[in-house]
Amino acid sequence: MGLAKDFNKVLQDEVRIQAAWLPITNTFEVGDFGVISDGVFTRMGNITPDFNVAFTAKPGAGAGLNFTSKSVRVLRFQAEAAVNAFANEAVDAKLRIEFGKERSFFLRATLTSSEMDGIFKAAQELANKPRWNAGKFKVVSAVYTGTNATILSSRDSNAAVEISAKADALKKLDLGAAEAGLAFSSKTGMGLEILGQSGTVGLRLFKVEQDGPKFEAVGARKDLPYSLSTDWESELPDDV
Repeated sequence: MGLAKDFNKVLQDEVRIQAAWLPITNTFEVGDFGVISDGVFTRMGNITPDFNVAFTAKPGAGAGLNFTSKSVRVLRFQAEAAVNAFANEAVDAKLRIEFGKERSFFLRATLTSSEMDGIFKAAQELANKPRWNAGKFKVVSAVYTGTNATILSSRDSNAAVEISAKADALKKLDLGAAEAGLAFSSKTGMGLEILGQSGTVGLRLFKVEQDGPKFEAVGARKDLPYSLSTDWESELPDDV
């Protein structure tokens, strides 16, 4: 689970959300509950069918994900000449990404979110459920979806990918909206390869805490029995 922890740390540092693992291919929903296992959130069920706690979901704030690990070198070529940025033109171009370390990342995505409406009410109801484990269970209060996202990570220290396409298509990739249908012209040593796909990338979680017979929020009003959960940082290098 080393790669999953690294990915989680990047999302926490960059956009203050938790990793939805595996990204894109998972099926997390608002209201899912579970535990932290090997550093990532593991789903056990959903609070509506399992605890009879109803809620509605609403659109939430979006976020941009634009991250390149320190060890990663990004090379752009347009009409066979090196450029700093791609033009919005339909000319031949190439993007080459070189990974100097294993478990390094190149991430580009535009994130939209769906979030729970009425978190306080849901937390109060959960606090009164005998089977609710306030010490372990966490609840998904928001899911962050990436559309046409690019999520790349290296398995080896000399990993690299190349993508040949028109300059305007590679410009969109750089801006977090890679077109579906893009493909690698070459690749080596890669561990995670998501190019122009859509799905859940990250989550926000909350937990219900119990202090003796009362339910209290850490650092918040004592009559609000929930707190946002941001407490599963890992001891990881700063240059992932």
